[in-house]
Amino acid sequence: MKLLPWAVLALVFAGCGTSSTTTPADGGTTPLTPDAQTAKLCSDTVGPFCDALFACCADPTTLARFGGSADACKTSFAASCPKDLGDRILPSATAGATVLDPTRLAACVASLSGMKAGGAACTRPPQFVLIQDCVAAFRGQLAPGAVCDASKLPDMGFVPCKAGTCKNGTCNAYLAAGAACDPTQNNFSAAGCNFPDGYTCTGTGTVGTCVKRGAVGAVCDTKSSGFSCESMACGLDGKCMAPPADLLCKGG
Repeated sequence: MKLLPWAVLALVFAGCGTSSTTTPADGGTTPLTPDAQTAKLCSDTVGPFCDALFACCADPTTLARFGGSADACKTSFAASCPKDLGDRILPSATAGATVLDPTRLAACVASLSGMKAGGAACTRPPQFVLIQDCVAAFRGQLAPGAVCDASKLPDMGFVPCKAGTCKNGTCNAYLAAGAACDPTQNNFSAAGCNFPDGYTCTGTGTVGTCVKRGAVGAVCDTKSSGFSCESMACGLDGKCMAPPADLLCKGG
């Protein structure tokens, strides 16, 4: 899984669109209309994300791309958010193909808010948390084998599919924990493991297994570019480590 650059991050947030109720595939009706769901994702995450980024990242070039200050980041992000997420996620939400999970969103917001203290609180790259946790609060409703459309969802094929990802126009179920996989294909759409829920493909060469990403101190694959760690950082000693300063600024 590659972290998304700011140009893409700026295109994955917000909420405007048509209004209707959404019925999840497992029954029941969300109390929020599709446009309200995307708007909530935006309004709940913009502030915590900008605070986390400016507390954890010290690279002037990266920070300049986000406005140069936390306040400027919030202003620009809030302005771009409503249109851009609507262009990408709202069609799936309107069609009932995806539904916002408020509990999952709240957990993501809590993670970002915790990083505002900076220093040791910066346990993961904020841009990574934004995509993996916050955008993944939209839970796909289409069953494996269903026709899907992820043409507007780069690296986010999980949005319309239930426990799977949209690949070549069809929802493919994620591999089960412990299943065989190919570590060279570690991204949202290819490796087959449930990356939004914390799984990744770890192994040697093209032979691997779907496992939960490890906490700091856990054994990791030094050739996995950090995919086997929650922090996205695997040390030379083969153990997950806290993310270094440069990684905390990365989004691509």
